[in-house]
Amino acid sequence: HAAESAGLMAGPSLRALADTAPEPWRAILLDHHVAFLTLTSEIAALAESNRHLITSGYQAAREVLTELGGADTYTPDGEPGAAATGPRLLDRSL
Repeated sequence: HAAESAGLMAGPSLRALADTAPEPWRAILLDHHVAFLTLTSEIAALAESNRHLITSGYQAAREVLTELGGADTYTPDGEPGAAATGPRLLDRSL
C-alpha cells in the first residue's frame, strides 16, 4: 500500500520509496537503505573469505591424501588413478 500511496508501481526499491516519502519516514527509510547496503557488503566479504578458507582447506587435504597413497588422482578419462604402492611414512602430527 505504501508504494501505491506514493504513486509508485508495486514492489519499488527501498530507495525509491524513501525518495517519495515525507519526513520523518524519508530519513528512517534512507537509514534502513544504508544499513541494508552495509550488511550486504559485510555478508559478501564473509562469503568470499569462507570461499577462500574452504578452497585452502580442500587443497591442503587433497595434498595430504595424495601423499598418503595416490588418493584423489584421476586418469585423463576421469577414472580413479592407481594408488601408489610401497611403504609410507606417516607423521602423527597430521
